[in-house]
Amino acid sequence: MRVGVLAGFDEALVDALRREVECNPSATWVDLKLGSTALDEVSPVDVLLDRASHENPFYAAWLRCAEDAGVRILNAPGRNRAGAPFADLVRVQRAGLPVAQAVLLPTKEYPAHLGASALTNLDFPLDWEAVWARVGPRARLLPAIPMSMLAGVEVRDVQGLLAAYDRSGQTPAMVQSCVDGRRARAFWIGEQTVAVQCFENDGLPRPDERGDEPTCELVRAAMQKVAAVLDLACAACDFTVTADEVVLTAVDTAAPEIDPILMGEERFLSVVKALAQSLTAAPAAKSSPKQQKARSQRRKGA
Repeated sequence: MRVGVLAGFDEALVDALRREVECNPSATWVDLKLGSTALDEVSPVDVLLDRASHENPFYAAWLRCAEDAGVRILNAPGRNRAGAPFADLVRVQRAGLPVAQAVLLPTKEYPAHLGASALTNLDFPLDWEAVWARVGPRARLLPAIPMSMLAGVEVRDVQGLLAAYDRSGQTPAMVQSCVDGRRARAFWIGEQTVAVQCFENDGLPRPDERGDEPTCELVRAAMQKVAAVLDLACAACDFTVTADEVVLTAVDTAAPEIDPILMGEERFLSVVKALAQSLTAAPAAKSSPKQQKARSQRRKGA
């Protein structure tokens, strides 16, 4: 089994993952290099972890061909298109789980080659007072594209939202309510939560984690439900734990930050080991249509 990674700024992750994969006698690590690709070219890998195709159209095109040729992809690019972070929140909310209120916004600017006739379906001007009524009194303007989780730009009124939106350029955006409480991130690999990390109010990791275990347990339970609804294989989710519930704020299935400095060595290694196990595991047998329907019904009932 030939294993490779398509990654961006992930030196620590790639190095650790290579060492872990090379410990498996049935796996061979491949330092993947992609260049010009012919129609009949054979893929150099059998299994691939994708952490970069959402930012590179060439990678995305190559991966579609590789997947059609039978390469097993962890983090399949099909679910990491623009708008995916918002769509995931919608699906989780429809399943009855707590989600921070959010509103998807039309892109502020468009490429010059798109004339007015290409935008006739857009409704302008927006009713900004109605948008703010859904997300106020505090909110964050965030990119509505797959990328590592960001704090966004905090806004406190309609004027602040408009100012931040005017600077968003050609990046799809959404605005989301700020939820007060303990912030935490859960990493889901395969079929389990392999790490939970709590954060300070300023977004920095908590240096003293004593007393965080009750919060972590609540987040693990919430992560289990979210993973079932979204059928996740590899993702990180952000939550805010309030006095009453655990609220989902973000889903990152593209390239959540996996770094030993940010996560701590123990948490980092637990994620790396789980990724290596998922990459080197024997491929699962394809489900029958009846099994797929049953799994879909279970997710809806989660």
